[in-house]
Amino acid sequence: MKKQLTVSLVFALLAFSGFGQQSVEELKASLKQQTNAAARMHIQLEIGDLFQNTNPDSALYWYRLAIPSNIHDSTFFATWLESSGDAENYYLAVALARSGLIMAQKRMIDEGAQNLSLAVSLAIGIGQQQLALYASDNLAVVYAKSKNPLMAIQSFEQSLSIYKELNDEKGIVYCLGNLGAINANEKKYYQAAEYYEQLLKIQEQTLAPLETLDDLINIAALYTQLEELDKSKPFWERALDVAMQLKNDEKTALCLTNLGAIGYKNGDMVSAQTYYSQLLSVAQNIQNQSDEVLALNNLATISYNLGDLNKSVQYWEEALALASKIGRVQVVLDALINLSNINFQLENFEKSSQYLEQYVSIGKQVGTPQSLAQSYIGIAEIQEKIKDYTRARGFYQEASKIYNDIGDKAGAANVNVLIGRSFLKEQRYYAAMDFFKVNIDGDGSLPSLVLGESYHGMADLFRLQMQYTIALENYQKAKDLYMEAGNLNQASVCLNTMGLIQQIAGDFPKSIAHYETALGIVKEMGNREGMAAIYNNLGVVYRQLGDLPKAHDSYQKALAIYLELNNQEGASYGYNNLGVIFEQSGDYDKANEYYEKSLAIKQSSDDKGGLSSSLMNMGNVYKHLKKYDKAEEFYNQSLAMCKELNDKQGIALTLGSLAALKLEMYDYNTAVDYANQSLAVAQEIDMQSVIKEAYRQLAWAHNATFVPEWAEEAYLNVISMNYKDINRNFSILSESEKELFFKTIAEDFERFHSFALQRMATNPTITGEVYNNLLRNKGLLLKSGTAMRNAILGSGDEKLIQLFENWIQVKQEVAKLYALPIQERTADPVELEKKANELEISLVKSSSEFSDFEKSLRIEWTDVKHGLKQGEAAIEFTNFTHGRDSVLYCALIITTDCENPWMVPLFEERQLVNILGSYAGNNYQYINSVYGKNNQPNTALYDIIWRPMEQYLKDIDNIYISPGGLLHKVSFSALCTGENSYIIDHCNLFLLSTTAKVTSMEKFLVDGETTFGLFGGITYSTIPASGETWNYLKGTLDETLMIDGLLKELFSHVELITDTLATEERFKSLAPQCQALHLATHGFFFPDPEEIKMAVESVTEEGEVEFRGGTPNFGYNNFVQNQNPLMRSGLVFAGVNDYWGGAKAVTGDDGVLTALEVINIDLRKNKLVVLSACETGLGDIAGSEGVYGLQRAFKMAGTNFLIMSLWQVPDKETSEFMQTFYSLLTQDKDLQKAFTQTQNIMRQQYDPYFWAAFVLLE
Repeated sequence: MKKQLTVSLVFALLAFSGFGQQSVEELKASLKQQTNAAARMHIQLEIGDLFQNTNPDSALYWYRLAIPSNIHDSTFFATWLESSGDAENYYLAVALARSGLIMAQKRMIDEGAQNLSLAVSLAIGIGQQQLALYASDNLAVVYAKSKNPLMAIQSFEQSLSIYKELNDEKGIVYCLGNLGAINANEKKYYQAAEYYEQLLKIQEQTLAPLETLDDLINIAALYTQLEELDKSKPFWERALDVAMQLKNDEKTALCLTNLGAIGYKNGDMVSAQTYYSQLLSVAQNIQNQSDEVLALNNLATISYNLGDLNKSVQYWEEALALASKIGRVQVVLDALINLSNINFQLENFEKSSQYLEQYVSIGKQVGTPQSLAQSYIGIAEIQEKIKDYTRARGFYQEASKIYNDIGDKAGAANVNVLIGRSFLKEQRYYAAMDFFKVNIDGDGSLPSLVLGESYHGMADLFRLQMQYTIALENYQKAKDLYMEAGNLNQASVCLNTMGLIQQIAGDFPKSIAHYETALGIVKEMGNREGMAAIYNNLGVVYRQLGDLPKAHDSYQKALAIYLELNNQEGASYGYNNLGVIFEQSGDYDKANEYYEKSLAIKQSSDDKGGLSSSLMNMGNVYKHLKKYDKAEEFYNQSLAMCKELNDKQGIALTLGSLAALKLEMYDYNTAVDYANQSLAVAQEIDMQSVIKEAYRQLAWAHNATFVPEWAEEAYLNVISMNYKDINRNFSILSESEKELFFKTIAEDFERFHSFALQRMATNPTITGEVYNNLLRNKGLLLKSGTAMRNAILGSGDEKLIQLFENWIQVKQEVAKLYALPIQERTADPVELEKKANELEISLVKSSSEFSDFEKSLRIEWTDVKHGLKQGEAAIEFTNFTHGRDSVLYCALIITTDCENPWMVPLFEERQLVNILGSYAGNNYQYINSVYGKNNQPNTALYDIIWRPMEQYLKDIDNIYISPGGLLHKVSFSALCTGENSYIIDHCNLFLLSTTAKVTSMEKFLVDGETTFGLFGGITYSTIPASGETWNYLKGTLDETLMIDGLLKELFSHVELITDTLATEERFKSLAPQCQALHLATHGFFFPDPEEIKMAVESVTEEGEVEFRGGTPNFGYNNFVQNQNPLMRSGLVFAGVNDYWGGAKAVTGDDGVLTALEVINIDLRKNKLVVLSACETGLGDIAGSEGVYGLQRAFKMAGTNFLIMSLWQVPDKETSEFMQTFYSLLTQDKDLQKAFTQTQNIMRQQYDPYFWAAFVLLE
């Protein structure tokens, strides 16, 4: 119920006892004789009082005489107070209060308020509470009448405080009522409700039933307005009881109306039907036809929702007849359109058509153009509810035509938003964009709210297409426009979504910032439920960050609010979330305590499904605690409840949990039994995730019981299902969502590869399955979505874009359907998959990028074998857990004459770590200790990595290698075979992201049209500072000037950017246009802060060696501490020191180009990126995905070849390496040949430290 609450604004009166009733003349005469200041003030007030009712201007004159002219000057006032007595202070306060009131009445608002405010302060200071109340009450009224609600609230609060001190119940009631009304009218509903609830307690104690009823209705109405239906319902119920006791039919009807609406909104149609039936009876008894129509209208709608269409028609027909009789045109129109739609569903097409014709006819006759347009919009919205979007858009277009005819731009623009939204619901993004865009591209005259909705629609469109960068830009614009329009609710929705997007992207600091801004807004609105929801969101982010204390704090705040609001469901989930935190922290006793609290709430409710889930959670905790009997007890309780509910999904999950428990207890036979039961139930309802888990359990159990044939069959089922999931999901997930998804299945491949190592003795063909997995999985995330999506959407080919959107739409639907049990599916996913496959065939024919992606998922080891020439080999390195605590590295080798790939065990990871060190500063001594020097050989790396493979590589000259795990940090060319002898001396090595590249080797040949972009000699500070994190590198200027000179002799498209012009922004704009990029600057990679605490010490190198890696004193910068590896790796540009140290606030680019930012640069035209910077090849190691750093980022952005470094690079030798490389490149025009020759030339002159850091990766 919406209504403007009434504020009780009455000016207060103050009795003033004077000398007795004397005439003005007598008082004037007395004044002339009087010399005492206090007495003179008293007489002036007496004279003013005599004029107060008859001549306010004269009264004001005499009151002002009692007030010093400079009284509002703070210095004068302080001096006056020191010299004046209590009587003078009192009379001054009275004069200020009375003059202030007259000024306000004469619309001299500011002066009046100033006097009243000072009167309040003065009266409080001298302990005159009644006088203070007089001034404060009147000041509140002045502010309220002058439309200054904030100051009115402040003044009423002050009065309320004094009334409470005086225990003046009447005054307290007066203030509470006004505070409630003002806050309500300002849409501060939560605050208003608090005041009315205080008022209610007083009214109930004083046994004032009519006032109590009004308070109950006010509170209920406020919570209803806030959509806090669980809180409003009890107040409406209490109000209904009081209204019925008082036999107040009008308010009884009001309560029944709202209780019916609450039941409807809560989905409790039976309750809603009961209340509206009572309303109908009351309305008919008191002959209130308006309420009778309302009851009929709602009963018709409820009957429809309950599926009783004929009853719904009956009620609508009664509503139509009565509304026609009393002239309620809008109800007539509602009844006609609903009768049309229901008859359409009942296939009474003639009646449906007749009602629709009546609807339009009446709308045209009785309504204004605006109301007719609104009617069409109403029809359209009904069509949307029954998902007839085409018909809905037809009605929207009718409304649009009306608005355009009458020149209502805002109305037409609003319809554009509605049409765009309807296309979004059908996932027809390209069509939706047109309607949002026409508003956005207009002349700027649209209202902020409509523009905000247009940008909001565009933002949702891009978000649904996973184009998050553009989506964020549009959400920001929408948010700003909503704020401008005063729509705080929608502004907070935008900020929430922005937080979610940044969370998905892994940019957790920005995600937190957005959530906290949204939190500030909902706090300002007083929306406690909204606050709890955002605290939960923050908890999720902090949990993903691994910051469990902060996650705990956020979840705790959410729980506290739910408990305060008595939201039992929210509290249950709050306890559950905290239980998860304690479980992840390893505090299983505490986790158990919170899960039990969640369980207790669910047991007291009727949520048996939730109860079964809680029982399973308890079982999981006891399993962690190794209390297996207790865990089994809870699992069995959960299983029994699921069977009672016939919840096959729950049955399958619980049986799977029992199987997992028995595996942990080494009871493999029982585990097999439970896993088979779980598999059977899951297959019955086609629950894919549980089917896969059952196969996993069977694989582990059969392997443990030495039945390798059955174990292999189960493993291959798991692998096959994983690839089906990849095919279904990867095209519709964001990059970070893909990473999270792949993590859920990575262990399956590791376990299978470990199993294959044992199994290959009896089944050698299994190594082919392992190699196939490596081909498909290595770089899988790189091969998916970003570049392909950008290429298609940026093609300008509308037919191709529409085809791609349709494919995405079908894939999304398939993924949703497979996530549901059979009984909950609304369509057959198998049929939809056939449709998706047909669309894929068309996309493969139309898009080379799409075709390449599809091929990459189908490649096999035999394709690589056929791509090799005689004397060539391909090696895939992999690592996996083998045994309980060992990570084993293996090589899979293919040559032209192998029958199956050779799977060669190499070493345990700890052996490699012992040689490399888990972390060491990449300094001169460290590299020499790992790779040796020409005259001090160190074959340790060669012995564990290469020597085990030698027997398979005889007579092999060209070797294509794709590293895995920590081998990404190894320079293979520098593996020492003996004194002054390295692998580079014995064969040609080609470093690939995956050996699948062998099937289509690319070459980069430069020619006269090749475009080059060079960055070097960068100025990192524009603000003088005492200490700089990133020092100027003079060698980079010399290097890029030299390269610039070499290239410009042969090439016409060379651009050199140096000094302060070499900004991050300039790189982002130039990079997409260049085929080759050379970046000579500082690069960085910071290790995972969870694994290694940063403690980098500066080390003096041999000789004067200047490095491109910055000083080690990085403080607490977010880049160092960030959990996302793509944020801990990057390059720095002009002005970075200004931001890094905090001298300048970040408003745009910050001089740091992180790997995460590189991903969003379109480098599809780029063939080569040379990173002449320290540690640019480093990053976190992430299984089959390789290095999560700049290497991965540039590949995702679309570049073909990367030259990068594995350790800190000496400036002098770097420049020499680059000069040699570019000289050879300009001579031979062949990238691979120039790089190999450069390495060989440098190898003849220097130890590996000076030449082996740089690697070329395709």
